[in-house]
Amino acid sequence: MKRIIQGIAIVVLAVVTLTAHAISDENAFEEYNISQLEEFADVDAKATKAWVLSYAEECPIVITMQQGKRCNTYMVRSDHFEVTYECSKKGFGARHVNLLNRNASEEVINKVFNRSALSNQRVLTPSKIDDDKALKLIAAYLPELVNPDYKHHLLN
Repeated sequence: MKRIIQGIAIVVLAVVTLTAHAISDENAFEEYNISQLEEFADVDAKATKAWVLSYAEECPIVITMQQGKRCNTYMVRSDHFEVTYECSKKGFGARHVNLLNRNASEEVINKVFNRSALSNQRVLTPSKIDDDKALKLIAAYLPELVNPDYKHHLLN
């Protein structure tokens, strides 16, 4: 009887520990900082604005914006991934970076990005949005695009 109680206690402790760890990982992405970059010509010569997004102080993610005829395109890059958020006929959402603008290798993209999450983010909103709303959507949804094994790249 004593062994059964000890076994149950160990299982409960393991479940609580794993749940707490999962919750702390998700909470790590709830707080972020976005600051505008004044000097960004060396980052993207075509960009008209740029920001740094960080979920932790050590991991800057650069977001550059290029003005388009219908709407703006936001290129999101770090050392480990890249993605584009832009509008289409259906609305504003995530896309792979086109081949002409790609810096990351196909191998890295395939390891880091969750393809089903990218597909789910094709349309985040059907409305036309301003920079502030676009940046908030990017910050909120970007962590979902990264496979769980690579989420530490957003924080470190």
